[in-house]
Amino acid sequence: MSESVLGQGTTPRADRNLDDPEAISATLAGRTVLVTGGTGTFGRIIAESILRVRSVREVRIFSRNETRQAYMQQS
Repeated sequence: MSESVLGQGTTPRADRNLDDPEAISATLAGRTVLVTGGTGTFGRIIAESILRVRSVREVRIFSRNETRQAYMQQS
């Protein structure tokens, strides 16, 4: 897959078995992952799952709730 260009990001397709950790790792390898709403219940579960994938280059978590952001930074 090609690198992102400003305004033309690339999104990996979920055409693999995403219950398989190796498939997730292959899909996200070397990518930066953005999790919006990352401090909510669902977002936090997704963020924690992505953080277990060692091949991800970077994980960015955004939330409008500043209190939850501060708490997440401490955990």
